[in-house]
Amino acid sequence: MNKRWVALMVLFLLLLTSLAMAESGEVPFQILSDIASRFSSYTIVDYVNPGMQDTAFVSVRADYGNNLLCYRNTNGYWQYTWNRPELVPQEDNIMLYERSYSNYAGLRLGVAFSAYESPYGGYETVWEKNGNQWTLRALLNLDSAGNIVESFIVRSDGVTYSGWDTGGESKRVNGSVQTNIRYFIFSIFPKNYATLRSKLSTPPAIPEGMLNARNIKFTGGGKYAVYTGPGEYYVRGGNGKAMVSTNDWIQVFGEENDWILIQYNISKGKMRFGWIYASALPVGEYVNDLDFNAVTAFTNQDVSLTDDPLNSQDPLMLIPANSMVEWLASMGEWAYVELNVEMPIRGFVPVGAIGTQSAFQTAIPPMENGVVVLNGMVSIVGYQGAVSFSVEGGGPLGNAVVTSFRIYDTYTGALLGTAIDNYGNGMFTGTFALDSGATSLTIVGVAPNGNEYRQFAVRAEW
Repeated sequence: MNKRWVALMVLFLLLLTSLAMAESGEVPFQILSDIASRFSSYTIVDYVNPGMQDTAFVSVRADYGNNLLCYRNTNGYWQYTWNRPELVPQEDNIMLYERSYSNYAGLRLGVAFSAYESPYGGYETVWEKNGNQWTLRALLNLDSAGNIVESFIVRSDGVTYSGWDTGGESKRVNGSVQTNIRYFIFSIFPKNYATLRSKLSTPPAIPEGMLNARNIKFTGGGKYAVYTGPGEYYVRGGNGKAMVSTNDWIQVFGEENDWILIQYNISKGKMRFGWIYASALPVGEYVNDLDFNAVTAFTNQDVSLTDDPLNSQDPLMLIPANSMVEWLASMGEWAYVELNVEMPIRGFVPVGAIGTQSAFQTAIPPMENGVVVLNGMVSIVGYQGAVSFSVEGGGPLGNAVVTSFRIYDTYTGALLGTAIDNYGNGMFTGTFALDSGATSLTIVGVAPNGNEYRQFAVRAEW
């Protein structure tokens, strides 16, 4: 019994302390009681119940900083909803007060958070209630006399700035910022005109092709690692640190193996295509499967692979000429490809830099006395190949009797096909089928008795 009374007295003292530090008599007992039990390390700084409606905000402070608590009234009972330290400045005191903005920029009821002990001075964030959601409508910078020295008027498609940076002139910057009070982060909101211009952007129009985007509003406050392909075994962009924040716009193109292909904003001059887990999608959102009809293609020049084809075109890597890639899809003048290297990687190259045919001189290994064996070409279209070459006169096979050549996959040893002299003119031709992962052929001359001139084999690589 004594322990119970001690506990009740401690709770009572906490409530009295909280009451003394809030505006007298304003904080409902249910909220005080919940804060005392749920956030015992916090001291109440201020409280506001805008318009005496169903939402109340409480600013609190502990040794490690400020926090903002939200309570909602349901059937006469105040229930804890959320807390967001990121929502308020981390200054000494956070004042909450209610002010009407009906005559200013078309704004109605606002709740302002100030980093000062008076209603004026510092930043105010102004919120408007739409249904059950509080939406950011302005961020104002006030001097100590209450004069607005900078204003950021927020709409869904941009921010209008007026202040020192523009000589008091109002200038609009198109782009998106987080406006939901649940996910707003005070410290990252652009607080000058230059930062607005460098940070804000709008989702780009996607060129015609096989990739079609949907603009999906993700649940704010999330961050997800981004990879160049649908799996953590793919290269990760951004020097291995690519991350998407759901506080900005995100375009979604489709799903593959529980991963979704997205494009998102990094800055005014930089966007990125990449893959995140499909579980990041908001509840109730579904996207179509991506059905890539991949074909094997080859680069016809040295070309840079990028994950930002529509803006900066910053390179991820350089792909040498005659490299084999999987051509997954087209998007305007860009080809979306996969390169199977030590860690697979996906990205974009100009369509004109690749083709489905690769023709190249056979690669001649060093031979005795530096004499070559064959002259000819190897061509590949998709997974089908063709060879056309003759024996090099005076070379190691020049005096040998050769009835045919066999074409092998260098690394698996599989016999792919045979080239013969169909017209008796010394030109050996043949066709063969390649596995998708093949990168090298070995061409071996064959004697009339079936023996191979392995010591004079020629290798062609790509």
